[in-house]
Amino acid sequence: MKRNTHLVAAAFALVAVATPFSPSAASADLDGLPGPIDEQVTIVPEPRFVIEAISFKAIDETGVDVLGSDEIIAIWNSPNLPGARSRKFGNVDSGDTELFHELQSCIAPIDATVHRDAFEDPTTGWICESEGTVAPLRFDVELIEHDDFRMAGFCRSPASGLTAIRPCEPTDFVGNYTGFWGEAELLRMMPTQGSAQRFTVRLNNCEETCGTSNIPGGLPDYDFTFQIRRVEDGERLHRPSLG
Repeated sequence: MKRNTHLVAAAFALVAVATPFSPSAASADLDGLPGPIDEQVTIVPEPRFVIEAISFKAIDETGVDVLGSDEIIAIWNSPNLPGARSRKFGNVDSGDTELFHELQSCIAPIDATVHRDAFEDPTTGWICESEGTVAPLRFDVELIEHDDFRMAGFCRSPASGLTAIRPCEPTDFVGNYTGFWGEAELLRMMPTQGSAQRFTVRLNNCEETCGTSNIPGGLPDYDFTFQIRRVEDGERLHRPSLG
């Protein structure tokens, strides 16, 4: 019985010597399995964009044209810096077009480290963050009329949409616009870095309710022109889905 046990052990030893371990054979058995997640991460281009104001045009200024000109301020809200204000554009009449200075034109993403309020100091300005921002893009712009002196005292009542002879606030709503774009839409319009797409939109002149029949001169109509520009792509990590 003891001799048979030794023979069996010897036979196993001979098999082990005859078939040594092969790392390549073992890895071949695992070819169909994914590697560690870290080894599958890749770096892919990340499209980036900036939004810049170009101009606005008074199609029909506020109130009755002969009673005075508009004094316009642009206010835009972008995710990183809401409430940026342009300088005041004075003596704006129906048919006039006003251009934004290149140092007061960035809508998003504004470099918050150098931003100054141009309404408080018309000689100052700001710039966009050089690396841009990623999609989706969204911003809101509003034009207001800022006039410290009103001869007629006609102002629109937000509650009724009607005009009343009453003390006037120094600012009146002129119009607003909200824009939103996803990455796929932006890449269709701007397939290459450095390309740009320009837009001209008619501002919505209804702040709360619209009552045009009793407003001298009717509601104002303003166009707003801006552009989206694709800057140099950034980089982002792409990890495979576990699904």
